[in-house]
Amino acid sequence: MNLFKTILRVVLVLTIIVIAVFAVIKMQNRSCGGIKVLINYQGENPILTEKDIIKLIDIAQIKIVNQKLKTIPLERIKQVLSSNIYITKINQINFSGTQLVINVTLREILLHVFLPNNSSYFIDYEGIVIPYTDKIKEKLFIVNGNLKMNLTKNQNILEKSSSLKSIFIIASQLIKDPYMVANFKQIYLNDKNIIELIPIDGNTTILFGDEVDVNEKIFKIKEIYSNVLPFSGEKKYKLIDVRFKNRVIANKENI
Repeated sequence: MNLFKTILRVVLVLTIIVIAVFAVIKMQNRSCGGIKVLINYQGENPILTEKDIIKLIDIAQIKIVNQKLKTIPLERIKQVLSSNIYITKINQINFSGTQLVINVTLREILLHVFLPNNSSYFIDYEGIVIPYTDKIKEKLFIVNGNLKMNLTKNQNILEKSSSLKSIFIIASQLIKDPYMVANFKQIYLNDKNIIELIPIDGNTTILFGDEVDVNEKIFKIKEIYSNVLPFSGEKKYKLIDVRFKNRVIANKENI
């Protein structure tokens, strides 16, 4: 009796395996019915759209729709998409039924940098330099001034010390504060290589300095804008210096 049960279990397991193998073979011989692209991006205007992703695959001369599933080169598709500067991560490339599902994460852009030679670049949240493209429509921190340097595609500005690295670290903290994002859009490196914040109204120069004590400096700026400037009278503050620990230097116009 026990032998019979054992044989029955073995036959049942083998039957399931055979059915599964035939199902896989049958599925692999079916044709791809379409492509579904999922894009992860926190901003309002993604750099790449679903059509752009599909176009990248078409340019690489990879045929997908109406092709047998077993002939579609998933690894090759992954390589093509991974090589695109605007894609930071491939989350998924596989089949759901007969549909190819592609899930990618796009780079989040933090800075738009203008160099003195009239060239411009973007820098993402990881410090990676991205060539200018009119596809990026986000409202970014503008960076300009005495930036005597060369930037190249895929360069990581965090790998060595520079004024731009300091600006990046400062901007990474500014972007976390809704008040600072609402009131400041430009970071400027002056002729003395001092980092300045330029408010949207443009009437006050704020000497910020480097990234040391960045959060304390942000706190001082918010305090001044909330509790000092509204009561400054007719003579507005022309310069505010928050570079020094535990103090603020402020000069009014015509003083």
